[in-house]
Amino acid sequence: MGTQKDFQLKHLQEDESWILFKNKAGDCIDEPDLQPIAMEVAILCTGLPISIVTVATSLKSKSLSIWKDALQQLKTQSSSNISGMETKVYSSLKLSYDYLDGDEVKSFFLLCGLFHDYIRIRDLLKYGVGLRLFKGTNTLEEATNRVDVLIDKLKASNLLLDTGKNPFVTMHDVVRNVAIEIASKEHHELTFHKGTIRVLEEWPNMDELQKFTMSDVDVSELPEGLVCPKLQLFACRDPSTNSAVKIPNTFFEGMKHLQVLDLYRIDLPSLPSSIQRLANLRTLCLGRCKLGGGIAIIAELKRLEILSLIDSDIEELPR
Repeated sequence: MGTQKDFQLKHLQEDESWILFKNKAGDCIDEPDLQPIAMEVAILCTGLPISIVTVATSLKSKSLSIWKDALQQLKTQSSSNISGMETKVYSSLKLSYDYLDGDEVKSFFLLCGLFHDYIRIRDLLKYGVGLRLFKGTNTLEEATNRVDVLIDKLKASNLLLDTGKNPFVTMHDVVRNVAIEIASKEHHELTFHKGTIRVLEEWPNMDELQKFTMSDVDVSELPEGLVCPKLQLFACRDPSTNSAVKIPNTFFEGMKHLQVLDLYRIDLPSLPSSIQRLANLRTLCLGRCKLGGGIAIIAELKRLEILSLIDSDIEELPR
């Protein structure tokens, strides 16, 4: 998969690992019954700071039984298909994901994994609203508040990081690749980042696919169409060598349940006519696109809630 990469990971010595682990887990691990278990958990984090911090934070103030269960999970060691990543590293970060409180924050974490480098918070909002991720919210303001809450939760778990730039957050590369792996294994999501996608040779079976994203890839044209009956999100962002990606008129015909469509920095002489058949589309993002033929067909999208045209050259909206 295009998301796989080799990692050079710097490991701490065992005594350094324990000091960091204890600092994040708190004084509870000094209790006689808990300390030997905590020490084993710390050792299984293999001295990698990101693993130590996320695991210790996720287990802070948890009961003895939860600590014992965590130890058992780390010993079981779920396998990883990520090139260059140790199985124990994957297992420790997967454990931190498993201990996130609720499906909403877990889904939001996986959503963050779709983006590379800086993650623009407004993109998380647009995607999340379109996917109906934020349960119990009825207005954009309520959804915005929920995004802030979920970001704070992931930061508290050390799964999301500050950038020092207010509209953005980011992920450690190792955490991002674990998120992509979880999404692929458990939620039928596929992400390509960098590299080349050949039109006929590298498109996988799409029958069960729910989300598909590609960014900074070398692609000049998309297939005539894909049958993706369960696809909820399709994103093609920042093609690496050519912004004039050819999108056939029939491309979206097999995506009847698509809810979010993001085409970013692409030259579009005209929007593919099959877009007007996306009856369930709620979010349409056409940021930095050259829209030579206008966007009149979006008037057919009766359920559209968010239309983003940031920095695009559109001059007139349809009536």
